[in-house]
Amino acid sequence: MLSAGEVVNFQTRIQVADSGDVKVDTSRCLASLPQTHKGTCVFNKDGSLFILAYSLSNTPLPKGHLALGEVRVSKVASDVKVTEFLAADVSNKAVSVSSRVGSDSTK
Repeated sequence: MLSAGEVVNFQTRIQVADSGDVKVDTSRCLASLPQTHKGTCVFNKDGSLFILAYSLSNTPLPKGHLALGEVRVSKVASDVKVTEFLAADVSNKAVSVSSRVGSDSTK
């Protein structure tokens, strides 16, 4: 995620598999999330991954490119893509962000 330093909360949905009939490891999904934030990752039967992160202290995420964690999928979708990304600032107003789904060739 690329942030200008104003994002406090966000949710995203990423299509990672063509169906829910794959093995998915979300144990490190938000492993790099700052300690000021909490979050959860849920893999859905439609093959999408839902990620929610928030700050109870209303602390913005740091400015810049943030690698939040990793997810391992046994059979990745033919077209992995972000289908939803919503982010809010300290006043709960929408914030413009960009995101990229990366892959690790050492899987």
